Amino acid sequence: MSARILIAGVGNVFLGDDGLGPEVARRLAAAPLPEGVSAVDYGIRGLHLAYALLEPLELLVIVDVLGQKAPPGTLFVLEPDLASLPAGDGSPHGMDLPAVFATVRQMGGTLPRLLIVGCVPEELGEQLGLSPSAQAAVEGCVALVRERVERELRALGPGPGDFQGGTAMKHIVFRTQRQENIAKAGKFFGGLLAFATAALVIREIPSLIRYARMEMM
Repeated sequence: MSARILIAGVGNVFLGDDGLGPEVARRLAAAPLPEGVSAVDYGIRGLHLAYALLEPLELLVIVDVLGQKAPPGTLFVLEPDLASLPAGDGSPHGMDLPAVFATVRQMGGTLPRLLIVGCVPEELGEQLGLSPSAQAAVEGCVALVRERVERELRALGPGPGDFQGGTAMKHIVFRTQRQENIAKAGKFFGGLLAFATAALVIREIPSLIRYARMEMM
């Protein structure tokens, strides 16, 4: 089944707290995800994200830092209207989200619903690693993304599993059992074919004997 929800971590890991999105995406990708959900660290690879958005999706979750008026480390969930976003500079290189969305439209793609989950940054200077407030917010951001995705999956209806892999494991067991049944059926019909072939040969033995005698005369 193709992904119905894409979680995209965006940001530059060399600019302090701007690396929060990639860190959250990596942690989500390292844990079991429901069927139909994928988490990818896109970093600043805007063109890669644009190509991914050409695939049919029902929801895009962007994980990023947000310049809100709140203490550093505060988590937010926004659902912006895609039509109201600024046009961007038209280049999908780097991670300019409006430019990425414009590129998708130019290539004939249809944008899914958009959620932005992120935290207020403390430090966006040139440094590798998150500030203490952003680092402390990572686990909360991971949990918030999971909660929102699970809520969206319930709204979308049956199909995907849960984050603990329960339903997904049922799908695996079902497919394994089905493969075993197919293998058993193959063995049964293979044996039946062998039996029928042997019976046909036995039935023709008298004719073969008569033919051999005629050849010897």
